[in-house]
Amino acid sequence: MCTGKRGLWSSLCSLIISLFLMTPLAFAGEADIKIPDLTQISFMGGSLGGLTILNIGLVICAIGMVFGWLQYNQTKNLPAHQAMLDVSNTIWETCKTYLFQQGKFLAGLWLLIAICIVYYFVGLQGNTIAAVAMILFCSVMGILGSYGVAWFGIRI
Repeated sequence: MCTGKRGLWSSLCSLIISLFLMTPLAFAGEADIKIPDLTQISFMGGSLGGLTILNIGLVICAIGMVFGWLQYNQTKNLPAHQAMLDVSNTIWETCKTYLFQQGKFLAGLWLLIAICIVYYFVGLQGNTIAAVAMILFCSVMGILGSYGVAWFGIRI
């Protein structure tokens, strides 16, 4: 085994080098995943179709949005002392300013990552512009979803 600091360091370096040498063996990524036709797939012994599961998930998302809106309205309509409202408004304005700054940073970071995505998927992988546009659209939707949750959490 490895004894002492020199043996440990040597073993660690060997492990890292071997991991880097094995990476060319993985030629596929998430963009290469082939999504099956949801109308052809069934679950629970054939009684539940793939498209049905997708639609149930969308309904659950819509229910979550309605629940969030109801919670927001109920919280907004609660009685509160003026001093409590003033403190709450100060906290809100501070957090809103921070969230705007964070949004500007995320937009700049996304722009940099989008350039890398376009270079990788169009330049190196040879994918179509439509496929890359879908990847970029999904990345924006993910960021906006997280941003919206943060906005909702701050407002509540």
